[in-house]
Amino acid sequence: MSNNQSDEPNDGEFQVHPIGRAAEWVSRVLTVVILMVGPGLLGNWLDEKLGTSFLVLLGFVFGLIAGIYYLLVLTKVIKKR
Repeated sequence: MSNNQSDEPNDGEFQVHPIGRAAEWVSRVLTVVILMVGPGLLGNWLDEKLGTSFLVLLGFVFGLIAGIYYLLVLTKVIKKR
């Protein structure tokens, strides 16, 4: 374009479309949900197959720890931006 209006910002960074930003947050939320619930569901399935009753508890505890750890790492990454 001949005038100084362009689609690219002047500082070298590109702008993220709001739908792209929303998709980024949806993927983060789904990752946390899978991290927290997935191990417990796997533990429940293993308990049914093996005839035990403690793997579901271990799975949900591990999922809780993994989800909290991921959230802490995620907040550090967001603060750096």
